[in-house]
Amino acid sequence: MNRCLLLGLLLLLAALFSLGAQTTHESWYPIIGSAYVDNASYSFLRRMCDEAGGRLSGTASNERALGILAEELDRFGIPMRLERYRFPGFIRGDDTVRVVAPYTANLRAVALGYTNASPSFEAEIAIIHEAEPGAFGEADLREKIVLCTGETRPGRERLLRSEIIDSAAARHAKAVLFIDTRGSGATLVGTANFHGKPSAVPAFSITLEEGRRIQRLIEN
Repeated sequence: MNRCLLLGLLLLLAALFSLGAQTTHESWYPIIGSAYVDNASYSFLRRMCDEAGGRLSGTASNERALGILAEELDRFGIPMRLERYRFPGFIRGDDTVRVVAPYTANLRAVALGYTNASPSFEAEIAIIHEAEPGAFGEADLREKIVLCTGETRPGRERLLRSEIIDSAAARHAKAVLFIDTRGSGATLVGTANFHGKPSAVPAFSITLEEGRRIQRLIEN
């Protein structure tokens, strides 16, 4: 009798487990599948990219993106409201960085946000090999353009771009060029600081390929 009862309980538990597994499968499988197949995030992102483009705060493109966001949320019945606020702005002009010796070429350069317009100037380039504390050492940067490789050694703290710019300016440098470390002709469209204050000296991002070429020429 006890054996029969035990066997019956085991069969009942197995049936319940099978039913539970089936119920879980039936409940969650469509949700998981829908997340990959039916979700609206990709179509929403595509609208943002195709119809609005770059969405720098304060620009007409950003206003268009907000309109798309409102339309998409309304389509799903999600209420929203726009909050207006003020912050420092930056309007990009024509960025020109040119190598004049030993070869001549316009670099693919992008000014970091809050870099003020400046008159043209010519200066030698000095390399700062690591973007980490102590990298400047006793380097003579007076009236020079600093080329920052963006490298750091394992376990070392990385300096912020604003810290590098301020350190270069404190040593009377004329400008800073940051080598983008990603390659493939990319440049970093970032800001010179997070406070909206004018950059202490003009600061630009240049491509890995062009930056490494300049670095090789100087080191050789």
